[in-house]
Formats: sequence, C-alpha cells, structure tokens
Amino acid sequence: MRFLRPAPRSTAMADINVTPLIDVMLCLLVVFLIAAPALASRIPLDVPGRSPDTQDELVEPLKIRVLASGQITIGQQVMAATDAEPALLVQWREAPKRGLALAVEPDASFDTLAQVLGSARNVGFRKIGFVGANDQATAR
Repeated sequence: MRFLRPAPRSTAMADINVTPLIDVMLCLLVVFLIAAPALASRIPLDVPGRSPDTQDELVEPLKIRVLASGQITIGQQVMAATDAEPALLVQWREAPKRGLALAVEPDASFDTLAQVLGSARNVGFRKIGFVGANDQATAR
C-alpha cells in the first residue's frame, strides 16, 4: 500500500535569487551617479606645444660635484659651497638654457647638497639632473 500514497514535495526550487544582482546594480548606479559629473567637467589647460621648425641647441650641462669634505667642484674649480652662487651666476649668464649635472659623493653632507641646489635655483637654473658615479652627465 505504500505505493499508493503520494510522495512528499521535496523537489528543488528553480528560482534565481535576485537579491545579489539588485545589490550590485544599485552599487554600480551610485558609482556612476558620482563619477559621471566628474567625467563630464573638464579642466581647461593651455599646454604649450613644440614647434617642429625650432630646435633647442644642445648645450653640455655644467658639471658640479659635491665632495665629502664639504667643498664642491664646478667644472675644474674647487670651492666652498657658500661660494657657489656667484660662480653659478657667471656660468648661467654665459648659457641660460644650460642644465646642471650634479654628482654627489656617498659621504657628502646633505646640507652642502641642499645649499648647492638652493644656489642653483636662486641663480636661475631650472634643468638639474643627478649623475651617478658611472653615468654620463645628461641634464637636458
């Protein structure tokens, strides 16, 4: 007689749980509501272009070496770091587009380096590059 009794309803449900889908869609909606105005507003920039017919003259950078003794060398001349600004001014007046190539010894004082950088900025040098022990001076 067991065969005549109906079987209990224990079949799996075939419905999809849409709650995670709704959560993801709401998060995306909020993100796009916040991001859309930021993407729509643009900041106007006037970036100067480079004209193809004018080329900058390649000028060899001025080589400065900061020594561990607290002195510096500008070219072949050894001097104290406090005397750097007048010497840099003379060099800058000769070639204002010239760059600096700074080489710093490993045991050199940071204060000496900061003083040389400040002097170079005060004089008008804007192209300053650091050179390692084995690198070539290229501050263009």
